[in-house]
Amino acid sequence: MSEIASIVNGQHRGCDLRVREVATDSRSLISSEEVVFTAIDGKNHDGHTFIPRMVTRGVKAFIVEHDMELPNEECGMVIVDSTIAALQRLATHHRKMFRGTVVGITGSNGKTIVKEWAARSMPDNIRSFASPKSYNSQLGVALSLLMLDGEEQVAFIEAGISEAGEMERLEKMIRPDIVVVTSIGDAHSANFLSEEHKISEKLILAKDAKTIIYSSEYPSLSRLIKSKYGDRELIDSSAVDIDDMEDALELNDAMTVDALHVSALMRRLGYGVDDAVFSANVAMRLELKEGIDDSMIIDDTYNSDINSVLVALNALHVQSMGRRRVAIISDIRQSGMDAEELYRRIAEAVKKAGVDHLIGVGENISKHAYLFDRTSSFYLTTDELIENFERERWAKSVILIKGSRDSRFERISRLMERRTHTTTLEVDLAAMKKNLNYFRSHLPQHHPIVAMVKAWSYGTGDVDVARMLQHEGVKYLAVAFAD
Repeated sequence: MSEIASIVNGQHRGCDLRVREVATDSRSLISSEEVVFTAIDGKNHDGHTFIPRMVTRGVKAFIVEHDMELPNEECGMVIVDSTIAALQRLATHHRKMFRGTVVGITGSNGKTIVKEWAARSMPDNIRSFASPKSYNSQLGVALSLLMLDGEEQVAFIEAGISEAGEMERLEKMIRPDIVVVTSIGDAHSANFLSEEHKISEKLILAKDAKTIIYSSEYPSLSRLIKSKYGDRELIDSSAVDIDDMEDALELNDAMTVDALHVSALMRRLGYGVDDAVFSANVAMRLELKEGIDDSMIIDDTYNSDINSVLVALNALHVQSMGRRRVAIISDIRQSGMDAEELYRRIAEAVKKAGVDHLIGVGENISKHAYLFDRTSSFYLTTDELIENFERERWAKSVILIKGSRDSRFERISRLMERRTHTTTLEVDLAAMKKNLNYFRSHLPQHHPIVAMVKAWSYGTGDVDVARMLQHEGVKYLAVAFAD
C-alpha cells in the first residue's frame, strides 16, 4: 500500500498491506484477500458509504478520497484527491512495466466487435489479453490495464470517449503501439463542435503509436490521419484482399469493414488470417442465455486465460442471485505459469466465487483434480462430457461455460440452450400500435410510457418492435440484461 501511495501521490495510513487485485463494486466482490477496495464517488452512489460493509466481508485495504478513521487496526488506506485519477495513475505505472504489444481500438461504432474478433483470431500458442466486455471508459480502461499480468504478448484495449479531453487521459494510460480506428459516425456527436473535432479527439490515442489502421471508407478520417500522422505506418484496411475471408462475405457492410480492420491487424501482428473469426453469430463475451430445466447460461466459449476466467467467475457470482452455481472450465493455454500454481489459483477462485459444482474438461485440469473440491467432475475431452451429459445436474442452476477455442465448448452451449418450438407467430405491428394507443388513451397527454422489449420481445423481434415503439413516442425501453 505504501508503494501504491507513492505511485498515485497519495498518503498512506495504517497497515502496509500487500494487494494484488482492485475492486470498485461492492456487489461483485468475490474474494477479500489481497484486495484493495477503491471508493468511487459517482453520480448515483458514493463508494465510501460501502466501506463498513467491505470491512465486515474481510476487506482490509482501501483507496479513499476523504481522510477518515481507520475501521480497525488491521486495515490500511491510501488517501487521494480523486480515486479515479489514482487508479489511472496506477494503471499508467502498470502499463509502463508491460513489454508486449498494446493495440488500442477506438471509433464511433464497432470497437467491441473488432476487439472480440481480434482476440478470438489470435493463435492458441500466443498469450493475449482483451479488455472485458465494454470496459472502454475512464474507469474501465484503468481496470483493464490493471488486469495485465505481464506475460501476455499482445493486449487489445478498447477506448471510448463521449466528450473532448477524455482521450488524452486514456492515451496516457494505454500508450498503444498500434491503433485501430474502426469508424466515424453519429455516436456521442452532441459533445463535439464538429465531425472534424470528434475525429481529432479520437486520434489523440495515436499520438505516439507507430502504426494506425483505418478505412478510407471514411474520407474525413482518412484525410485527418494523413495530415496529422503522415510519418507513421498507415494501413488502409479497405485495401485488404478479401479473397481469403470467406466468413466475411456473409456479413453486412458495417461488419465487413470491421472484418477488414481485424484482417489488417492480424497481418500487421504477423499472424495472418487463416484462423480469423468473422462470424455475425459470434456473440460478445459472457452472453446470457436461457437454458434447459429452468437454468441460465453464461456463455464464454472462445478463450480461456487466467484473467478472463477470473472475470467470468465474477460474472457467475453476480448473476447467480442465490441459485446453484456450476462452472465448466477447460484447460488454460499459454498461461506462462507453472501448471501447479495455475490450477491452484483457479481452484482458489472457484472456491471464492462460491461455485457449487466445477466441471473440468481437459488433460491438464484433470491432472490437477486433487486441488479442487471433491464434488468436482473431470473429463479428458469435450466429447466425454457430452457422453456423460445426463449424469450431471443442470436444473435451476446458473451455468458458466468457459473454454478455450480448441475445446469447442459451443457444442455444450447448444446442448444446454432451451429449445424453441417451430410454431410460427405472425406479428402485426399495426395491431401493436392500436393496442399501444388504447392504453395511451387512458393516460394524461404526453404521459411517459415504458415498454418491455426483454428477451427479443418474447420472440417477436426486439429491433423491429423497438423501432416501432420509438417511432410512436414511447419514452423508455426496458430489458432484463443490458447485453
